[in-house]
Amino acid sequence: MNHALNLKGINWKIRYNNDEDDLINDFYIPALSNSISYDRKAGFFSSTALAVASKGVSRLIENNGTMRLLISHHLSEEDIKALEKGYKLKELLNDSLTLHLQTPCVQDLKDRLGILAWLVGHGNLEVKVVIKLKENLFIHSL
Repeated sequence: MNHALNLKGINWKIRYNNDEDDLINDFYIPALSNSISYDRKAGFFSSTALAVASKGVSRLIENNGTMRLLISHHLSEEDIKALEKGYKLKELLNDSLTLHLQTPCVQDLKDRLGILAWLVGHGNLEVKVVIKLKENLFIHSL
């Protein structure tokens, strides 16, 4: 179900502030809902962020969209396991001829670890972990 994408039709602000704005409802949900691609560098990542913005994430999936993240290596053990599960699922799905799994609905997205694994497994999310080693930057794909 691909609804009309219209980023230009949204009344964007020049700058958003954590203390003054509702970043989830004013920025992330409209941006993700009207996009087919979302790329971000984040010093901190948690699957909780996906659950909080679940309405926008589900619409990004409906748009057959993708999300690519460069993130810090500071991850919870739960998120690491969910990412590993997602990449294992992706391998299995790539090897399989039957890729007929349903897109999760907004209620399913409240299972933050499950959706993290689902997004990776179905190719909607690509995560690269960035580790700084002295003066050199190292990017590791999961």
